[in-house]
Amino acid sequence: MFELTKEFPQNLILGMEIRDVVANFVAAKINSLRINSGYKDCLNIGVVKTNTMKTIHNYFRKESVSLKHSLIEAGEDVLLLC
Repeated sequence: MFELTKEFPQNLILGMEIRDVVANFVAAKINSLRINSGYKDCLNIGVVKTNTMKTIHNYFRKESVSLKHSLIEAGEDVLLLC
C-alpha cells in the first residue's frame, strides 16, 4: 500500500483489514510517515477496520473502483489491489 502511493499519487488508496492489531499498526505507520515527511507523503492513503467480505458495498458505489494491479500473490493469500 505504501509503494502504491508513490506509483499512483493522484488516486485514493484505502486499506481494509478485519484485525484490530493490523489496522492500528497500519494507521500508526501512515501517521508516522506523514509527520516525518512534513505532511508531504502518504496523504492519499488510509485504513479502516472492517469485514470487507460483508461490507465492501457500503464503501463504494457500483463501478466506482478501478483495478490497477489485478493480483499479487503473498504466500497462500492472493491480494486484489483496487
